[in-house]
Amino acid sequence: MNGLHKHRAGVIGVGSFGALHAKAYVENPLTELVTVANIDAERVRNVAAQYGARPHTDFRQMLHSEKLDLVSVATPDDRHVEPAVLSAEAQAHILLEKPIAMSLYYADEILIAVSRAGVKLMVNFILRFNPPI
Repeated sequence: MNGLHKHRAGVIGVGSFGALHAKAYVENPLTELVTVANIDAERVRNVAAQYGARPHTDFRQMLHSEKLDLVSVATPDDRHVEPAVLSAEAQAHILLEKPIAMSLYYADEILIAVSRAGVKLMVNFILRFNPPI
């Protein structure tokens, strides 16, 4: 690594997309996958074991006990707000699966938390440049 700091990463929600985020952090020489969280205990144990991360079934506890530089939020669409807001409050930059939220009200909640915390937020809209989309 030539002395470069690896960014400590966590993933909240390790379904199919969240597991891809975990894999990407493991493969990126600038990141270290530290932890993953998911409400399905078997799923989170399997993904954690596959990628050498600590498993958590409660993302709140994960954010409280781990010092992370960045967090991917890959929960179901209607469950983005709390993990994103709490990640911002934990001073972690956020990569959020699309859509940002299910309403403008909830999107504003996330944006206010990010602004107050001074962290960065990126919405992962992977098909943005796909002509049919």
